[in-house]
Amino acid sequence: MNIIKKLFLNNSPHSKDELILIPSGQLFLIRSPTSPKSENECLYSEVVATIKETTQPFCYQLVINKLGSEEQDPLGGDDSDDGNDEEELFESESNSLKSFLIVEELKFCLSRKYDKHIIAWKDVDGDFGDMFELRIAPSVNIDTINQFMTAIYKCEYEYKYSKPSLDLTLTDLKEFIVSRDAVFDNEPGLLSSLTSSSEYVIAPETPKSSKVRAVTVESESDEEVYEDAAETGSTDVEGTVLVEAKGSVYLYDPVDRQFKLQQPQCLLSITDLKNYDYWMDIKHAKTHKTIVASYIEQINPSFNYEEKSMDFYYVTEKDALVWRAVFKTAESFAEFHRVAAKALWQQKNKQPWEKLTDIDQEYMIDSFGDLKLADEDMQVEDGDDDFFSADDFESETDSKPLKQSYKNQKLFVDSDSDDDEDIAHSALRQRFKKSSAHNQGLKVGYKDFNTFIPRGDRIGVFREDSDSDDLEFTNAIENITSSKDKKKKLSPTNLMLLDGDSKMVFQNKGDINKMHLMDLEYGKVVEEWGIQEKGVSVPVVNYAPRSKLAERTGEQTFLGLSHQQLFVVDPRLQEKIVPGEQKSYKTKVDFTHLATTEDGYTVVANSKGELKLYNKINMNAKTALPGLGDKVIGLETSGDGRYVLATCQDYLLLIDTKIRDGKYQGSSGFERSFSKDSKPLPKKLKLQPQHYALIKKTAKDASFTKATFNISLNSRSKRPVTITTTVGPYVIVWSLAKVLKNERDTYTITKYHENVLESAFTATSSKKVILASADDVGLVNRRAFKTPEVALNVVEEYE
Repeated sequence: MNIIKKLFLNNSPHSKDELILIPSGQLFLIRSPTSPKSENECLYSEVVATIKETTQPFCYQLVINKLGSEEQDPLGGDDSDDGNDEEELFESESNSLKSFLIVEELKFCLSRKYDKHIIAWKDVDGDFGDMFELRIAPSVNIDTINQFMTAIYKCEYEYKYSKPSLDLTLTDLKEFIVSRDAVFDNEPGLLSSLTSSSEYVIAPETPKSSKVRAVTVESESDEEVYEDAAETGSTDVEGTVLVEAKGSVYLYDPVDRQFKLQQPQCLLSITDLKNYDYWMDIKHAKTHKTIVASYIEQINPSFNYEEKSMDFYYVTEKDALVWRAVFKTAESFAEFHRVAAKALWQQKNKQPWEKLTDIDQEYMIDSFGDLKLADEDMQVEDGDDDFFSADDFESETDSKPLKQSYKNQKLFVDSDSDDDEDIAHSALRQRFKKSSAHNQGLKVGYKDFNTFIPRGDRIGVFREDSDSDDLEFTNAIENITSSKDKKKKLSPTNLMLLDGDSKMVFQNKGDINKMHLMDLEYGKVVEEWGIQEKGVSVPVVNYAPRSKLAERTGEQTFLGLSHQQLFVVDPRLQEKIVPGEQKSYKTKVDFTHLATTEDGYTVVANSKGELKLYNKINMNAKTALPGLGDKVIGLETSGDGRYVLATCQDYLLLIDTKIRDGKYQGSSGFERSFSKDSKPLPKKLKLQPQHYALIKKTAKDASFTKATFNISLNSRSKRPVTITTTVGPYVIVWSLAKVLKNERDTYTITKYHENVLESAFTATSSKKVILASADDVGLVNRRAFKTPEVALNVVEEYE
């Protein structure tokens, strides 16, 4: 009888396939450090591991087979228990690569390294210290791995005691469970991933619990512990150690809202694994057991010079843990920060650090830190920043789930009675609402104050109801088709208003070679054209108004962007590009986004996050800022051009364009060039790790959407006071004044009932945010926004 049938078939709801095999992995031979052969060897790159019963009672084998070499079920098709269900797969010498008798002496153990789960065991025929490793593919579920290991332990039990193991639990098999470090010891330890450990040790594997527990540490002096650590080294991964530092590690306690000490004496290291992969490891200084480790780009570290600390998070399906490493000295912190910044840049850009100039290297290192801004010119008009009034927030100590009460939980607000509206209007509304397509974003108008929501071949038109604080559906433009082919339906994206909100420019979804012009009064597409230069088609990757609020005026032209060019578009011209109003590049610049100020200055971003600031389209950029390696997915400016706001996947970049010293002190980086050694450093707007970790744990898509400043046309100032963006179903609003004052609590949050595609402030208020999700449109005001602890139910989620 097959071993898995004996052990699990009568009491497991899972299929046999999930229980008897590891479906994908690699087999390595790991040589002892003392071996003259020294190097590790990948024996087979694609294998399946399974357990097979031999002809001897209570005797089983671990069999390594080629992956995908047979199409038949490796378990056999016969589920009967007649003892004759031999699988041809295991009898074929061409398929069976290696087999191992499952006995206690092999010390099978489960661990995690290189961001993979690994089953390891002794190579009894090799040199002392040699081991085999089955490095399991990341796609294999942890439950499958644990069930497989349990089967291994039961096989060892049956071989040792010559009796069935069917009713045994993992506790009964404790004697067979060993840790990787104890494989060659006489006294095996416990496998921490399958049993409770006396220490709170979290390696990059699924943690058992996120509750904070203390670690018992022997009372030794710092110097004794660090001396011991230095003798044996501090890394298990195969690579070059770039930096090591002494410090202590803390874990965030959401109940007390503070970091609590977990291990006072640790060694932190960053290891170069080659191919631009870098591994960060924090170990016990004396025992060298890993507390937490990961690829450095996956933990999104934040560095704080004042506290000599590095905060980072570790997220799984079950847990969201936030860690803080505090370095022993300012010098060791600075060196670790420098190496981490270099590793992060190289990992993101896949290029050597040496390609950067010395000045740009320092720029990058500073950019990866927690930059403090100093804006003595920031002025906020009375009442402008009361979005963050404490009177509107629930108590931060209230740990009960937040009960939101949006009036607008449907696609749009229905009137109380159909008597109040035209029947045709009602039918139009229902057709738009029931469309099988999904919303594609939103566009806020700054003249007529309409909000446009593209949805398939329709565009819904909404308007704020000042009496109810809701968005009301006012119209829908249906059956949008090409002006040249009425049978060709269009799906508008990237909407831009033109000529006093009387026209709209858009592209058909997925087509960057054509532009479409709609007359909004008639709701019809009246023109379709491609952008050309000397008869050659120019794909348009993005476009924007000629100046920030040009949509409100009668301006007929706008800016266009290709991967290699910035140009002015005039729809009235034959080739559309205005002669002499363009800037082309011969090298690959790969432009992606652009934005303009009220004075018509332009900022452009490329795929590497590099920014160029122009005061004239046909001239060289006045300022060029290096990219941090993260793709810019949205670009915005303040009306006066003082601030540029770039959206990246995990953070926002706020850049002050004011030149603060030198010959052009007081001028803008759009008008004059910064000196080489005084480029404006970007301020990273990030959610605090304990908040972002929870969002990444619960949200299907935890990437930021395009961030925008408020444009309050009722305000006398062109300076914005708030910023909004969304992450999954969460809407975040930052106070610009608090950010510039370097305060810690600078943002508030509200949760929508589904993921939000885009958000924007209304045209008349910095206190109201319009939202568009896949199937909904909503408007929320400041009363819906709460402190992060309340909005995220921090305590409940962590527990």
